[in-house]
Amino acid sequence: LRCGCLPCVKHEDEAIIVEDNCCQCNYAALRRMVDIGEIDIIYATFHVDVGETPFFVALDYTKKK
Repeated sequence: LRCGCLPCVKHEDEAIIVEDNCCQCNYAALRRMVDIGEIDIIYATFHVDVGETPFFVALDYTKKK
């Protein structure tokens, strides 16, 4: 689990991340959870508000579903 606490630290992949903290700890935890197979995270939002739930979109190359 890697967390870079500088705002200039970027993640290595091409995922679009919305409203994570400056350390991108939420995204680091999400990547750790989906690190089981061949999965690419395409989009993740951690914005929380009334009636809005954080979610992510991923491609699973092993299931192909």
